[in-house]
Amino acid sequence: MNNWSDDVNQNMKLTTIQPTQLPAPKNYQEVEQARAIAEIQGALVSAQVCPRDIQYTERMIENECSLPEFAALVEYKLPVGGKDHYGASIRTMEMIAGYYGNIRSGYEEIRWGKDDQGTFTDCKAIAWDLKTNNFQFIPFRVYHFIITKKEGKKEIKDPFEISRLIRNHAARAQREALKKVIPRYLVQKAIKIARETVLAKIKSGQSLPEIVRNMLKQFAILGVKQDQLEKYVGTTYENFTAEHVADLRAVYRSIVEDECDASEFFDIDNKSKSKPKAKAELDDLLKETGDA
Repeated sequence: MNNWSDDVNQNMKLTTIQPTQLPAPKNYQEVEQARAIAEIQGALVSAQVCPRDIQYTERMIENECSLPEFAALVEYKLPVGGKDHYGASIRTMEMIAGYYGNIRSGYEEIRWGKDDQGTFTDCKAIAWDLKTNNFQFIPFRVYHFIITKKEGKKEIKDPFEISRLIRNHAARAQREALKKVIPRYLVQKAIKIARETVLAKIKSGQSLPEIVRNMLKQFAILGVKQDQLEKYVGTTYENFTAEHVADLRAVYRSIVEDECDASEFFDIDNKSKSKPKAKAELDDLLKETGDA
């Protein structure tokens, strides 16, 4: 009597599996293009099957902007055409976009070139609401120089500084693109709550004179002197109000977060201190005073 396993072994035929001939590989650009298309298609499908929860969005915006640490970052201030321009910072727009959902945004460097004005980088910023298919595209050109009140036009050659300059312009362009796809009332709601939080923090924390003294130290780190702050505000530091302090915070946050340069607000030498060093010293000072 044959063993069952012997019968199986006799009946089994071993076959050799030949490797399948794969098609010639595509080039990297084609592979990336196919991957990007598949990723976008998946995101579009997801956006249609996952409806937005506006009540959740508003609740999370209120929670975020009620935190003093974040509220201080919500609003920026920039000099535009000789006038001060206020608005929601790029961090605020990104926060709202995250809770609003189904939005993609970013920027891309397209090419470097040179013309009569100098070397430049052409870029584009985009914001895309996948739910409504509202696509916003903002092209912009970044010349590799800055203009200050004291030094005038100054060419930038250091690759790190060029990259930082491009990021600064990209943040502004991306912010503007996001404004076109996010409902305006959500942005206004964030700014309103943040302003109330900042003023409440100032009025309920340290005494106003002490806060002003700390503010003078914060600006001194950036090379801005007391008399320059007083000239900007229009009165001596002893008369600074809580509103003045909130306004100055928006200014120095814009400077420290690379939205603009201190020389755009004040008649100073923009080489006074490096941004990384200033950021580190500001963080240390804010920890000491509990005024972050």
